[in-house]
Amino acid sequence: MVLMSISFQGEKLNSNNNYFYSDTHEEGYGFSLVAIEVGDEFDVCDSENRTVAMATIDSVDSPQEESNSTTSSKSVIEKHVPITVTCTVNYQTGTHGLMSLYSEETVQVSGMALILRKSRGATASTTEITGFSLPVIGSCRLCQPRVPLQG
Repeated sequence: MVLMSISFQGEKLNSNNNYFYSDTHEEGYGFSLVAIEVGDEFDVCDSENRTVAMATIDSVDSPQEESNSTTSSKSVIEKHVPITVTCTVNYQTGTHGLMSLYSEETVQVSGMALILRKSRGATASTTEITGFSLPVIGSCRLCQPRVPLQG
């Protein structure tokens, strides 16, 4: 078991009572890598980088563990996380204006999530999931997560 002291910003730098101890035990306060969560939304991009559908994550197989990590020359940390998810895919209307035979389907896919964080940044974000295919589209990837519209 690994114990860590986690501190939060307090009123005084040298006398901070805002902390607790965490552990990696399942029933404790352990922290783990989360690349993808239920409810995340992504654009589905085909092999020509065209957005052809939208995917919503319905379930995520656990655990999500980093397979490798690199730091680029621009001080961006890249983490690669193999994932398996079940998602609902909503296909867009084709350029011809006709509705596809497949307007929505639920599929299970496995791929590699790419997480990026600037070396001095406080947060990281999953930018894409690669290495899988869908029955209707073939080889594709889940692109930058959609940002919900404010309104």
